[in-house]
Amino acid sequence: MEIPVNELAEAKRQIDSILHKLRETIRTLEAKAGGGEKYRSQITLARRRVAALEIAVGLVEREMAAGASGEAAADAGGPAGAGAGAAAKQL
Repeated sequence: MEIPVNELAEAKRQIDSILHKLRETIRTLEAKAGGGEKYRSQITLARRRVAALEIAVGLVEREMAAGASGEAAADAGGPAGAGAGAAAKQL
């Protein structure tokens, strides 16, 4: 499935926004917890979500790079490349 680069860019922007909010939430919860066990599960969950979303950003960036290079190859009259299609199927 081919996803246009502009849609990938918007998805990345939204994920970046969520990441920013989650990181702020972690800071707030850590400040409230004061080094104790209070809010520990919420902090752990937020950190795991940050890690997962960072992976998602990396995959979106990889797809954007593959899409951009595929578009350049198509503009030059060459094939878009098998790698771009294979990467899109993995998402």
